[in-house]
Amino acid sequence: MELILMERISTFLEAQWGRSDLMSILSALHAEDSRVIPLLGNSNALRALIARHPRRVSLTKDPAFGAEMAVLVTTNAQWQQQQQQASQAQRQEELQRQQVLQQQQQMQAAQQAAAARAQAEAEERTKAEAAQNKEGGKPVITDAPWFYADPQRNIQGPFRGEEMRQWFEAGDFKGDLP
Repeated sequence: MELILMERISTFLEAQWGRSDLMSILSALHAEDSRVIPLLGNSNALRALIARHPRRVSLTKDPAFGAEMAVLVTTNAQWQQQQQQASQAQRQEELQRQQVLQQQQQMQAAQQAAAARAQAEAEERTKAEAAQNKEGGKPVITDAPWFYADPQRNIQGPFRGEEMRQWFEAGDFKGDLP
């Protein structure tokens, strides 16, 4: 309701070259629509309404007459344009927030998918290694140097892992090595 009243006050002020005394505004509003009378019954109510909307109308004293004057700050057309711009800015901000949220969700989903793939691959490797060890497959060979203790308990090495594997497969190592 206040916005409608402020629109009517602004329209009146636009017709009055942007300024008018409060009593003239009040009389015009009452004459225009009697439903305004209970809402703005006196100049104090009008003053309070205008004070709540300083971006549209301001109050000042007229030094020549000593009367309190309402001065138009923003026309109705300017006000509507500002409101449309503010609304458009809000829509753009909301759209940007939604885009950021969507990007975050996509990144999170991609990270979860990558983690699931990595876990599945690790489980597959573990299963394959277990199956290979169960079937008596080749022992795991690393690039680290290999050592072994001979029957006299002397440490022999270092040897390459591939070399140790070949000796193992040839049966050069007995099960009783320490």
